[in-house]
Amino acid sequence: MSAVASRADRTEDFWRGRTSVEGPRATRFHAEHDAYDVAAIRASVDGAEGVRVLDLGSGTCVIASRLVSELGWQVHAVDYVAEFLERAIDDPRLTTAVGDVRYYEDAGDYDLIVSLGVIMYLLAADDRSAMYERCARMLSAGGTLFLKAQFGVEAEVRVDQYSEALNADYCAVYPQLDTEVARISAALGPVAVLDPYPPELNPYPDTHVHYVIARH
Repeated sequence: MSAVASRADRTEDFWRGRTSVEGPRATRFHAEHDAYDVAAIRASVDGAEGVRVLDLGSGTCVIASRLVSELGWQVHAVDYVAEFLERAIDDPRLTTAVGDVRYYEDAGDYDLIVSLGVIMYLLAADDRSAMYERCARMLSAGGTLFLKAQFGVEAEVRVDQYSEALNADYCAVYPQLDTEVARISAALGPVAVLDPYPPELNPYPDTHVHYVIARH
């Protein structure tokens, strides 16, 4: 088994272990991000009616549920941990499917694909590139990919260690921003990079959270 495969297995073990955490924050670590993220997702779409959304790696559906309840959008939420999806609100406009973002693809025709804090756990760059290519196929003409991630400022940053804060082994990769933007652009075309948070929400010198938005 390769080192990347071994780390990927431990990453999946980490997330499945988070099912023991009560409440939606099992996957949505930072409540202070939510208002910024919902507002930015809303602003990324032209028009507000009947928006069809795919949430890739939705976790406990915190944002998916808000897009439905607050904006009235139709959201299909996908995560590979079925227990997380059970925490979605009960609303016919919110549907769910168990699926791995490394491989998931459906009939598509979405106006918007959202993926928040997911690509850091796709440790192989080829998996991330393949995901962007599938997003391009699932978006309608003029559709938008809205991606949020923690990126390496000057170089890719890898974490593979025990986390005392999370009480678990933790593996993640924070891709170097310009390199990852090039991967996204290769699949979807020109992108916009936004710096959404105040400095206190970006405390690390070697990584920084950005939104990357691509219109297909």
